[in-house]
Amino acid sequence: VKPGTIFADPAVYYLRNVGCLDNTVVHECVHWKLHRKAMMLASYCSKQESVISCSVNELTNEKNPFYWMEKQANAIAPKIQMPREMFKRKAEELIAQKMEQEKTNEFVDVMNSVIDALANFFGVSRVSAKIRMYEIGYEQVLGAYNYANGNYIMPYGFRQHALQWNQTYTIGIEDLLYA
Repeated sequence: VKPGTIFADPAVYYLRNVGCLDNTVVHECVHWKLHRKAMMLASYCSKQESVISCSVNELTNEKNPFYWMEKQANAIAPKIQMPREMFKRKAEELIAQKMEQEKTNEFVDVMNSVIDALANFFGVSRVSAKIRMYEIGYEQVLGAYNYANGNYIMPYGFRQHALQWNQTYTIGIEDLLYA
């Protein structure tokens, strides 16, 4: 295999989500650009370390040097796919457009459709678009596309700074009954 070759399982595209294959290619390009020399050095020391294989095991052990390479590639790839200023301009444009179409002044009414439109425009997953919106300052997207009891729930709004990343006002029925 020639150096720089990327292998991606074609089933991943069907098993995961739209945008996954593109994200995988960008992720691997980050490895090639930033981690190639570290991998060459590691391969001189150990024949087992001749390739970067992005496995889940490498993501759980902070002592493993590949953990940090994976963490870096995972963080950088979506930012390459959705550059901050371009993403922000497109988000503002879509918010204004969707609010006018829906005849509303409330962002909560258009959050889901804006996230979907951004995901489609940038060729990324819905989750990636939602995360990027949060990163550029749209905290309210934490109320969008929450999943409970086997279904997405209605989007909701909340007071600014009331939630942090990975927090929600949503709990499943089991949590409600047994809390």
